[in-house]
Amino acid sequence: MPKFTASHQSFSSEIASTPPYHGVAFLGLSYKEDKKGKILTAFDETTSSGKLIHSLLQSSTKEIALLNLVRAVPKDANGKLRYPSSREKEEGREILKEEIKNYAPQLIFLCGKEVADCILKQPKVVKIDDGLYSYGATKLLPIEHPSYIAVYRQKYKHEYINKILTLMRKYAD
Repeated sequence: MPKFTASHQSFSSEIASTPPYHGVAFLGLSYKEDKKGKILTAFDETTSSGKLIHSLLQSSTKEIALLNLVRAVPKDANGKLRYPSSREKEEGREILKEEIKNYAPQLIFLCGKEVADCILKQPKVVKIDDGLYSYGATKLLPIEHPSYIAVYRQKYKHEYINKILTLMRKYAD
């Protein structure tokens, strides 16, 4: 059974083991609230992306962190969920860089185009191979956002899960 946690803070609060952390992380964009205003954890099981990620995690023995780049729920003036601003993403990226330095995950899955674009444009990110990048010793892999698969590509769900499990074995062993 995998060991994974999620919160609203940082790697340090996400990881139950003692540093250095050498597992896998899934990085989403930002937090959401439920209908009652409760902030949901990253890839919460009540969301379409969370259901897919949690079903994937049941097939893994890796220690896994579930994170979001932006550490808050971005809302517009009417209180509706919105995409994070560039400033909010930059702030999250700076926190993430420190966490990578302190906890040294082997592999981070960058979930969705917004997250991948924000992370991969960093000067210290190096392209290793087609679709594979590194930031120091940490491998970065952009993937389609799990909610996209869960909602629009349902028939590819098992293929998506198997691909991610294969990539975890390949890059985080």
